Amino acid sequence: MANGYMTLKEMSLALYISIMTAFEWRHKILSGISQKEDFSGEVKMHAVNLAFSRKGLKTKSNVKNSRTTPVRLLIAADSHKTMELHLCRIGNLEVKDIPATITQKLKNADSVTAPYIKAFAELKTKEKNIHFKLLTWKGNEPIPEISQISTLSNELRNWIYGRMHGVSTKYLQNYSGWFSQISAHSRKKSIVLFNNNTIGARHAWGYYTSRELLYEYFMDAKAEEIYISTSKKRWKTSRKLLLLTE
Repeated sequence: MANGYMTLKEMSLALYISIMTAFEWRHKILSGISQKEDFSGEVKMHAVNLAFSRKGLKTKSNVKNSRTTPVRLLIAADSHKTMELHLCRIGNLEVKDIPATITQKLKNADSVTAPYIKAFAELKTKEKNIHFKLLTWKGNEPIPEISQISTLSNELRNWIYGRMHGVSTKYLQNYSGWFSQISAHSRKKSIVLFNNNTIGARHAWGYYTSRELLYEYFMDAKAEEIYISTSKKRWKTSRKLLLLTE
């Protein structure tokens, strides 16, 4: 996984395991990935629009899945290739949806450059310690100052829709963490990050067993789509483990 994306079939053939076991192993590893590095220097930030997806849901009859509802993913990266991606909302992004952990990291940066959207403008007004530079589009022309983050956004879309043929919104945060570690760093650095962030990660099992519960909370609080359970698998210790990891 540190080398890049492999299909579940490729993983199952390489490791002599079933496709379902490959799926579970992949998600256990993804649950251990964390984005702990602080930003420094100049930071570029963008809100990426992705399509809401219920990929993996067996029964889709009677399910209204609006293709127009945007999934808003916040992506930020500094000049030292430190990157963070965070699933913020299904629907229109609001300033309250921007995580406090990212806001705190932005305070350590020399400057933050981002396209002008309402949520970023409100964050600039709210957080006086963050040196914001908000830029406006001129028609459909790209903004040169944020070309780096625009390129990353396009790479993320191509990775999700091209390489993986779509990702369920339920797992989007996990896959975004994976993307952040294999796209911004060399193969050697990526393997080091995987070792540091996944081997012995105390929070991994708690997040893995609580994934459905976390998704339900997210949908109730930050989504304009209804929550539908995609898995009946439950662990009795899910809630307890989740509290221990917070």
